[in-house]
Amino acid sequence: MSTALKLTITRIVLLVLIILFLLFPFDTAGISMPKLFINELLVVDIKYLIAGVLFLFAVLTVLLFNINTKKSLSNKDKLLSEVSNKVLINSILVTLSSQGFINPIIPVILIIRDTIMSSFKTNFEIKRIIQRIQDTFLILGITLTLFYNLPFELMNLKISEFLLIGGVILSVVSAFEYYYKIKSKV
Repeated sequence: MSTALKLTITRIVLLVLIILFLLFPFDTAGISMPKLFINELLVVDIKYLIAGVLFLFAVLTVLLFNINTKKSLSNKDKLLSEVSNKVLINSILVTLSSQGFINPIIPVILIIRDTIMSSFKTNFEIKRIIQRIQDTFLILGITLTLFYNLPFELMNLKISEFLLIGGVILSVVSAFEYYYKIKSKV
């Protein structure tokens, strides 16, 4: 069994432990989980801290997997790792949403996005050149905006706006490109 596969299996086991731990009805079972009182308003249930530590270990397996990817990996190892990453993140978000810790729209949007992108990856070969340029434009535009477009603002050049608008235009172009590639293959 490869190291990458062992890391993926470890991540899956940690995921199951985290979900079981978060969903287990400790109160109904007569088990009182300790709570930390930070102040009068903030009470921390220790089970979330424990789940957080387990989650950090699961994330560590992702990092170790990525370090291990310098070696050639089988398609099975890559697929299982990608699926376990998505299941790890999405299932914890759904659990936290069901317990009222986060807004439900967060996991809904991410799951919809992951489902659509998985379908694209599975059924169509989509080049990401425009998407990479778009992402670069948006990242640079946002960064410059956060830094008040300096030093370009001193020269009255709206580079951050140009990059953001360029990123949006490339995003629209990319969406049409995906649509036409899919349409031509269907």
